[in-house]
Amino acid sequence: MRRPRMNEIDVGIIELLRRDGRMSNRDIARSLETSEVTVRKRLRNLLENGTLRVTADLDAQEVGYTHDVIVTLKVDPAHVEEVAAGLAKIPEVRYVAITSGAYDILFAVLAKDTKDVLSFLITKLSTFDGILSTNTTFTLEVVKETFDWPLDIERQPKRRTSTRGSAAHGNASTGSTGSTGRTAVAAAGGKKKKS
Repeated sequence: MRRPRMNEIDVGIIELLRRDGRMSNRDIARSLETSEVTVRKRLRNLLENGTLRVTADLDAQEVGYTHDVIVTLKVDPAHVEEVAAGLAKIPEVRYVAITSGAYDILFAVLAKDTKDVLSFLITKLSTFDGILSTNTTFTLEVVKETFDWPLDIERQPKRRTSTRGSAAHGNASTGSTGSTGRTAVAAAGGKKKKS
């Protein structure tokens, strides 16, 4: 599958939304020194091609899910994809991956208490065919959890603009095509996010 190409405006939009997910298109455009129309178009493209998803990041502990449990499974090779797909449908399972190494599947479950964990293992996990062994690990403390990793974009050559025919190339004062150079500096070399 071909990865969608992102430009420096896309990266700038993503970085700003990482800091404040409710930032308006107008404020994003102002920060990136581009037009609101450009931001709206680029944001729609990022959402439609699946590069960006907008979600609410809920603190599980604050709503009563105090047990974050990591489960690894050894599974008969004929059942690995079936088990992974089945686990993905269970609401309290928040992450499922088919892995290499000692185990075939790794998944994470949120539970309110140890009784919930036991109930999950006995009533839900036991319904899958092909599970050979399980290993259940309780998370004691999360030291780092982030979705804020560095973005690596393919550098694209800057478009040359002419002082003549600025209407055809975009108006620099509105920040459309003519401000690409300034936007690159603002997006790629902007302030680092506080940890």
